[in-house]
Amino acid sequence: LVHQMITMRAKDRLELAPALLGSNCAYRRSMLAEVGNFKPGALLEDSDLTLKLTGAGWRTRFEPEAISYHYVPESVGGYWKQHTRWARGFADVAQDQTRTLLARKDLPRLLRLELLIFSVGYLDRLALLAVGGLALLGSRIARWSVAVTLLTPLVQVLAALSLTRAPLALWRRVIWLPVFLGLDMAMAANGFWGKLLSLPQIWEDRRTRR
Repeated sequence: LVHQMITMRAKDRLELAPALLGSNCAYRRSMLAEVGNFKPGALLEDSDLTLKLTGAGWRTRFEPEAISYHYVPESVGGYWKQHTRWARGFADVAQDQTRTLLARKDLPRLLRLELLIFSVGYLDRLALLAVGGLALLGSRIARWSVAVTLLTPLVQVLAALSLTRAPLALWRRVIWLPVFLGLDMAMAANGFWGKLLSLPQIWEDRRTRR
């Protein structure tokens, strides 16, 4: 809810670059051809295209009324694999796109900053781990940074639930946020570790199905 109803909606209203959502988006064939179509082997082709299209002068838009229904991971193992793959994909995007964005002086400063933050993806989780370590060592600034970093998404979650008039069942799931935060940071670390070691990129388990 937060990603679509808060983050993407705000980016659209500020005329920045709402990220393409691969599970529910539409492309113009002409713009895909202009940026070289989908990158072969990309784990996050939608994020890669978001940066390429914006850099080419196209504007992405967010339409809150375009709703799709699709499957999500039904187990912790599936959730782990999905988000580890996303973390690995963001590492690829950061490697491919960051230098180009830094050199794009023709883009508006706010847009360039937003694209740079987006391109580094899950590095914010690793940064939070590092700052958390400094907080444990007694750094007052680090403690305040951790507090603000944790409270901000909580406020966003509550705002998204209120904005969408979510049922009580969803409100009750807020208590699980600390658990998923821990999982999220672990998956981010695992994904970037796989990038550093150049481990094989696998979309799913290749098991024999009967």
